[in-house]
Amino acid sequence: MVLWASAGDDGDDLLATARAALDDARARSTGGGGVRAGARSQVVLVVDQVEGLRDPTVSQEVSTLLRSLPAGLRVVLSGRVRPPLHLARLRLEGHLREIDDTELRFTRAEARALLSAHRAQPTEAELDRLMEWTRGWAAGLVFTAARSTGPAHLTGARALRATGLDHYLDEEVLAYWSARERRLLELTSICEVVTAELATAVTGMADAAALLHRIRAADALVVETEDGYRLHPILRDHLHNALSATSPGNIADLHRAAAAHLLDHGAALRAAEHALHARETALATGIVTEEGLREVLQGGGHRMLTVTSALPEAARRTRSVGATAALAALDDGDVVAADRILATLSPGGDSGSDALLGLVSLYRSRFGGEPDRVWPLPDDQQTGALGFAIRLHSAVAELWAGRPESARQRLDHLVESGRDRPPPWLTVQAHAHLGAAALLTGSPTDAAAHAERATSLAAAHGWTSRWPAALAAVVAGAVAFLRGNTDRAAALIAPAVPVLVRRAETTLSCTAHWLDALVRFDSAAQPRAVAERAHRWWARHRGTPISRPVVAMAAPGLVRIMLQVGEPGWAADLVRDTEPILTGWAEHSVLRALVQLHHGRVARARGLLVAVLEQTSHPVVPTTLVDAWVLEALLADRAGDRARAHTALLVALRHAAPMAAPRPILAAGPAVRGVLVRGLGRFGEHEAFVEGVLTRLAPLPGAGSPLTGRELQLLARLPSMATIAEIAEAEFVSTNTVKTHLRGIYRKLAVRHRRDAVLVARRLGLL
Repeated sequence: MVLWASAGDDGDDLLATARAALDDARARSTGGGGVRAGARSQVVLVVDQVEGLRDPTVSQEVSTLLRSLPAGLRVVLSGRVRPPLHLARLRLEGHLREIDDTELRFTRAEARALLSAHRAQPTEAELDRLMEWTRGWAAGLVFTAARSTGPAHLTGARALRATGLDHYLDEEVLAYWSARERRLLELTSICEVVTAELATAVTGMADAAALLHRIRAADALVVETEDGYRLHPILRDHLHNALSATSPGNIADLHRAAAAHLLDHGAALRAAEHALHARETALATGIVTEEGLREVLQGGGHRMLTVTSALPEAARRTRSVGATAALAALDDGDVVAADRILATLSPGGDSGSDALLGLVSLYRSRFGGEPDRVWPLPDDQQTGALGFAIRLHSAVAELWAGRPESARQRLDHLVESGRDRPPPWLTVQAHAHLGAAALLTGSPTDAAAHAERATSLAAAHGWTSRWPAALAAVVAGAVAFLRGNTDRAAALIAPAVPVLVRRAETTLSCTAHWLDALVRFDSAAQPRAVAERAHRWWARHRGTPISRPVVAMAAPGLVRIMLQVGEPGWAADLVRDTEPILTGWAEHSVLRALVQLHHGRVARARGLLVAVLEQTSHPVVPTTLVDAWVLEALLADRAGDRARAHTALLVALRHAAPMAAPRPILAAGPAVRGVLVRGLGRFGEHEAFVEGVLTRLAPLPGAGSPLTGRELQLLARLPSMATIAEIAEAEFVSTNTVKTHLRGIYRKLAVRHRRDAVLVARRLGLL
């Protein structure tokens, strides 16, 4: 039985319905009222519009009811905000299930399904805009799906009118506000975020703080964040439409007031945006000249590029504004815009603009090619945020130029010295690149630590979808992949790929794309499609400057997956393309050896490895030595030289174990399992590492299981030190049952002892 009441209606009606629900639930639990005793049917009381609970007496009685609900009564409270009720005890006792707006938001996939059901098929970019505009709000998506008439009506002011959302907001949201509350939000709808002080400056309302607090308490479409109050984008568009209709002549004055207040309070970028809306281009130009660099170095590159693009051409040609705009373009990944800006700058300027242009040149060098104009490198004595940025980008340029060890030392000194107290945006970049440098120099643990620091700092500032956070995620994903945790690697790398691919910085986009292919290959339903996509991406960037360490780390895995899907031609193309980058380095010999081994040319493969194993050809990245020695072990095993195979594998382990990186061994596939199993007990300090590798290796081809499911379950516990009694306790069976199963395992594997059972099981791929 369901009873429905609205808190927005008369309080007496709500209480009467609540008492009726309580009486009915008690009657059902006792068998009264014609209901059979012991019946399990429940009474559900739904209280809608709980934000309308304003009468203290009604709120108190409802709170009392909630604290002493009979077993047969459930209460559902529904509203836009938390109800003004006493719920802490219910929460503490676990009797309260709270579903907030974050759980009710549609995901991207759910939104697309809803639109498809209404025969709307937006592009990916259109869906991006729709999700940003609706924030997954169900009402916004439903109206848009049901009544939009095309891409132009998916978002913004036209969508409000086309879909009927404007009427919904008037009737279901704004109707609950007073005229003064609505006017306050109309006037402040020009602001993306508004504080009480800014609201007062813009509207002249002395009670703005109290009004904002009251509005926030009454509606979830207005949220309070660390930097102020934010309106849901749909609501803000609707209010701005109303402002444009009722007070179009006041809008410029409102923007002017906002610009003055924000400039006085250190929010230069937002001040410049409001100045442009007020058509105060001179003020906006002055703000960019004085504060633009600081805003870009604090993560405002995309917005600053929009601001500078709206300035008069004469202002954009000045060195201070133009250099700021070029730096903003590079930070946004738009190298074409940066080059176009740099080409128009006039000669001559002060030392400050020279240093800024030097920074731009450093940053531009990371994108490959030659800019239209290369500015002299800046003096290393620069201080503050600009000095930190110069040293950061200089170290990053060295990293991608193929000197990760030197770059790591410089970046490490940069983040640890605390010399310039850099803005968080630069600190995130420093730790993300330091993580990459640590990874490329064979320190996955340090790489993971720096990636975590970058990720945490980015999350604290709302930058999780920005490129430095994506780079940190790729570094952390690469570490997980090296350690054999492909599920975690995939979860980290997949969302970072589109972020980095959109940038023109080829090294980052290729790193993300290649790692994504390597991670997804083993579990892909169509592995050939994954390998083909990686091959196409490689061909697309053939001849493009890409960091040597990145190529050295990715190429062996890419060659392997191309060979595994039966495409040696693709692998040969890749090996040939790496010659200008890797010739003379150990990686090129390893790549060629992989191809030769695939074709069964064992002698040629081993001949290619000699220089690497004898250390006359040095690796770019440490994992290459693991690749080389594992290959040597496989070649020796194929030649029947088991002693040499074991020795080679032991050397590979000595390189891999300190890095906690089993991936190069796992990449050799099931073929290396036999060499590992035969050597068990003779790997010394690396025995535990080998145990971990074996648990991750795929079974030998054609290996079947002679054991039952229950026997396999017990077999998995044998490598541990657990006693039979402990195994029995863990499996919730008797010791006699365990002994019976063990006898069956030993008989089927033709062994007599526990250790022998483990060895044979591993050889068969059962462990």
